[in-house]
Amino acid sequence: MIVSAPSRAVLENFARIGFWNGTQGPEDYPLPSVMRSCMEYVGNDCSIKGMAENKSGWQWEVCGMMHGFSGTGFRFISSAVKHGGVDEFYLGRNLLDIYEYAFEAAGYSYEPLMKDEYAAALDYTGAHSNNEAEFRRKIIENIYEKKRPVIAIGVIGPPEPCVITGYDENGDVLIGWNFFQNEEKNDPRVSFEPSGCFRKRSWFADTSGIILIGEKRDMPTKAEQYRLALRRALDMLCYQGTMDCPAGIASYTEWAKALLDDARYGKADKDLHNTLDMGAGDIAERRCYGGAFLITAMGVLPEVQRELTGAQRSWQMLHDLQYRFWHTIDTMRKTSPDPMVPQLEGRRELASIVQLTQRKDLEGIEYIRKALIKLGYKEKDLPVLPTVPPILPDTRDIAAEVPCKTSFNEFIPKMGTFIDGVPQFDWWNRNICSFVNALETALAPTDYPYSYTDLMGYSGLAFRTRWFHNPEKKETSWGSGRWHPVSPHGEQCDVIAALTNGTGWQMQIRNLPKENKELEQERLTTNIVASVCAGLPVIVNYNTDLATVYGYFVWKRDLAMRDVQRSDQAEVMVPYDDAMLQSPYIFLIKHDNPISQKMAFLEGIRIAVSNGRRSAEDGFYFGHAAMKAWRSDLEGYDSYTKDERDSLFMTNWWCMLNLADARQTAIKFFESHKDLLDAKQMAAAERALDFYRQEAELVSTFNKENKDFICWWGGKKSAADWGTDVREREVDLLTKAIALEEHALLELEEIFI
Repeated sequence: MIVSAPSRAVLENFARIGFWNGTQGPEDYPLPSVMRSCMEYVGNDCSIKGMAENKSGWQWEVCGMMHGFSGTGFRFISSAVKHGGVDEFYLGRNLLDIYEYAFEAAGYSYEPLMKDEYAAALDYTGAHSNNEAEFRRKIIENIYEKKRPVIAIGVIGPPEPCVITGYDENGDVLIGWNFFQNEEKNDPRVSFEPSGCFRKRSWFADTSGIILIGEKRDMPTKAEQYRLALRRALDMLCYQGTMDCPAGIASYTEWAKALLDDARYGKADKDLHNTLDMGAGDIAERRCYGGAFLITAMGVLPEVQRELTGAQRSWQMLHDLQYRFWHTIDTMRKTSPDPMVPQLEGRRELASIVQLTQRKDLEGIEYIRKALIKLGYKEKDLPVLPTVPPILPDTRDIAAEVPCKTSFNEFIPKMGTFIDGVPQFDWWNRNICSFVNALETALAPTDYPYSYTDLMGYSGLAFRTRWFHNPEKKETSWGSGRWHPVSPHGEQCDVIAALTNGTGWQMQIRNLPKENKELEQERLTTNIVASVCAGLPVIVNYNTDLATVYGYFVWKRDLAMRDVQRSDQAEVMVPYDDAMLQSPYIFLIKHDNPISQKMAFLEGIRIAVSNGRRSAEDGFYFGHAAMKAWRSDLEGYDSYTKDERDSLFMTNWWCMLNLADARQTAIKFFESHKDLLDAKQMAAAERALDFYRQEAELVSTFNKENKDFICWWGGKKSAADWGTDVREREVDLLTKAIALEEHALLELEEIFI
């Protein structure tokens, strides 16, 4: 003992370390957190801008840096397998090397002192001793004289690092922060300071070693440090453990198999919630901080920024998928007959999330490998990428890599992912077809955008008329009503197939079941997360119209969308299980080479002709037949009930708005592409265009003259105000439109002769 030292000395205002308690951010791995708190206390900013100003706040970047250099951010063993300490399993006799890497990153020297048995077990040849007095003397010297904390291994709990911030009773009692201190609060040797720090006497028996913080020292260049850290990271990421204890990529396979094991869930237990989902929290935090390390590395190694960005994005998605894992478990609890007996359907969905997580981790590993090759490592000297067979059919193909111009908002502080460059709708003035409006918006941030005009033309929607006509009130897929306001909508399979052909964009339509939709909604929300992380917005049906989802909050379960009906609002957030979110969900899958612009133009014209002659389907009429049915329904208005009149009123004006927009767009489509035609085709197109101009003028003028009936334009009149004179003028308009459309179709047919 130092004679001049007081019996008690404590470093005040030392930041807490420990498992997440709902404040600041999660720091659930001892070494990175211990190093962060120690460097903050000694005033070392670790070359992280803003660290000093954020003292006692969440030092996310510093933790990320320490996770990266120590390798904590790159390890993983699922809780589905039995194992000992993760660090010991991965590092074995090299365990103490992680302290060297951590202090090297911080730019400080350090002095380890290990117990004999611990040193021998790790083949450590540095300073070791079983002399308690020597340990006590060094701790007192550093805390009282140097005013520096001491890192101890053990003291409370397993041999993991903790921070000694003080001593009492001449060193008989150690004071500090330990991740496991609350787990041993019943130990008579353990008590607590008012600050929350532990107090432990008879501490030496449970202490494996101490590490003293030295002075600043010269280090290799930052570039070399990060280069070596990435090389060590690849070794850890590619390590798959043993047959008895799979690790890394192989650990996901074991996790998924455990979820699909019916025998494991044949009776009520808490295994799913208390064991298997722990893996989700483990991998989420590790790769989140691993990604933070990569962000810092980008500034040091700009030549591999592209590769490191790819890895960081893969791991950001991996992190976010774990929230989907937890949310799906919550839904399983609520919908299962017995919450303690997880049903196979739900477990299959969880296994699917695990499999996608595995795929994203592999992507991250591949990017790290590419970065190292670019940094000068020989490919033959690097570990090969792990290969694993899928456990389930891979149904989540929506996250295909597409070259996008998007950038993502920072993970901190919003805890969410958002695609930049997704414009607001301009629905009030133009672009009435909400599906095509939403698709144009969704494609805007990608490398393959398409205009509203081209999408309307290539799909044939610019020329189509569709009207739901069910006078006998037969049961259809759209109910048994006489009319349906979705008549002009465009989100049908044939339309999407035409758009794929014309633009090269492959899309996938997914629908919610009418009953017991909760689990499917979880599945589709997971798909949205995967798609947004890939830089691809998702089109959803919200409140009868189509909207574009461009982001999400991982913990609030909110989706960020552009909403047609709230196009004046810059940011619209809705819960993922909002009752107004309905089918369809339309995902962008990937972009292949489209047909030529001329072929796409001609195919749009061909579809226009086909739709003009199309037979009725499931209550919907097309072309001339649609306009004639529409006209007939208007003529029978006096015979309808009040509810039927209200339904016809809304359907009528919605279809009139869409008809005017469609034909005006058809004119733009023709005018922008007609030069692709030969002379004979051009002449026929000009004649057809003249008929469409006349029709567009008729419908647009009628709508403007009767704008008081159109609620979207601020109209306040209802079906009660819808007089015979207005309906008669519309009947006359439809009669003229039928004739004009017939002439236009005949001219379009000439293009193909």
